[in-house]
Amino acid sequence: MSQATSLLALDEVVFAWPGESHPAIHIPHLSIKAASHTFIHGPSGCGKSTLLSLIAGVISAQQGRISFMGQDCAALSAAQRDQLRADHIGYVFQQFNLLPYLSVLENVALACQFSKLRKQRALSRSASVLEEARRLLAHLQLPDKQLQQPVGRLSIGQQQRVAAARAMIGSPELIIADEPTSALDKTNREHFMNLLMAELKHCDSSLLLVSHDQDLAQRFQQVVDLPALNLGGAHEPA
Repeated sequence: MSQATSLLALDEVVFAWPGESHPAIHIPHLSIKAASHTFIHGPSGCGKSTLLSLIAGVISAQQGRISFMGQDCAALSAAQRDQLRADHIGYVFQQFNLLPYLSVLENVALACQFSKLRKQRALSRSASVLEEARRLLAHLQLPDKQLQQPVGRLSIGQQQRVAAARAMIGSPELIIADEPTSALDKTNREHFMNLLMAELKHCDSSLLLVSHDQDLAQRFQQVVDLPALNLGGAHEPA
């Protein structure tokens, strides 16, 4: 697939952590289509989190090119990268990164405070951002009685659904999920993935999910073995 038809493309991307002589990441090529589902797997320390930080623009490669929505990320200022991420990338963090003092609804709506574009998209679906948050949470089967509660009172599985709703609100072009099922047992893992995939059918977002759990691979159109792809491989910092 050509770079022009890719949502995201990495070419000869090299990144080494300070003080390390060997790169943690050296990706010859990786391409992700719009509205596609990609699964990247590998054991702990193989570079998964570093790769996601590069894609999200949190850190910058020392060599190579990362292109997102046709833009060379290295040509953008830090502020421009931050806005690109806020507008076009939803992130489900491994530790969720929810704000415990905010309600469930407020946590989900927070993404729209940093992006006028995502707010506009949310308002094109619902009468208000909070109503769109409520719609997403209903699709992810979170009980209505819990939506006004502080998010810290929820179970791990429920917090995971809140994190997914926050990532998806405003239909960003790319949803990144970093080990989103690592804290769940098999039953809850399958339930969460079923809900996530069902909601993704309602928007045009691409999903990039990273996990060590290869049982998830059957759900994805593109499966990437990161240790096989990554010519680097110095261990990630603890």
